[in-house]
Amino acid sequence: MQAKAGQVPDPRKILEKYSMRPKRSLGQNFLINLNAARRIADFCTAHAGLTVVETGPGPGTLTLCLLNKGARVIAVEHDASMIRILESEYGHHEGLSIIEADAADFDYSTAGSDLVLAGNLPFNAAARIIMNAVRQVRLVRAMVFMVQREVGDRLKAEPGEADYGALSALVQAVFDVRRVMNLNPNSFFPAPKVRSSVMEMMPKKEGAITEGEYEKYRTTVNAAFSKRRKTLRNSLSSAGIWDADKVEHAIESSGIDHGRRAETLSVQEFLRLAEKLP
Repeated sequence: MQAKAGQVPDPRKILEKYSMRPKRSLGQNFLINLNAARRIADFCTAHAGLTVVETGPGPGTLTLCLLNKGARVIAVEHDASMIRILESEYGHHEGLSIIEADAADFDYSTAGSDLVLAGNLPFNAAARIIMNAVRQVRLVRAMVFMVQREVGDRLKAEPGEADYGALSALVQAVFDVRRVMNLNPNSFFPAPKVRSSVMEMMPKKEGAITEGEYEKYRTTVNAAFSKRRKTLRNSLSSAGIWDADKVEHAIESSGIDHGRRAETLSVQEFLRLAEKLP
């Protein structure tokens, strides 16, 4: 029997119905806190007339909450067994499309534009999925992702903080990031050993950089953080991309002290540095 419209079943019962269990190899920890699922759907549907691309819907808890809110949902699922559940339980919903794909390299242009991206990201693939979305920011209206709390800390960390790193700088160059909810392990099945956060990321309205500028920026940030314990000059010089004289000149003309390390540079300083590098 299919789940009734409007009713959000406990995902454990859905899994039991199909004799399935979460796969550790895919990092599956399914959200069982139905109130949290409804709140996440509220964040996603705060923008009228939207399409939500849901990453890793699993047995469809958030999926149904989004459908109940009137969203058009494109569910991107990598696990064929979960696709069978989604098709059997929710395939009758006109607003639902199901695609078997890996969200870490999904082409969002196939879903349209002005998209809201959402989902409970597997711990072992969250950064790759987020960076794939960052590369396609022109198609995105908002992102509402549930991640391991430590990943959330990295996403919103400021320069000089222990959690600030390449992911922080790469995401914050194009998105404004805020934490909207924290969840304990008992909100999931099976319960993970870590806490989770729901992060809302909105494309920057001012100071946005072009795709061409971003590629050079990304190269600069990754090179700077490749040798985190070294000074900025040494990290960039040892990356094998620019010779030492050009690195020296770029740092000096950017007004940045040679002895600083990557984790102390702001997004704006990285942008200046990328502009000066050949």
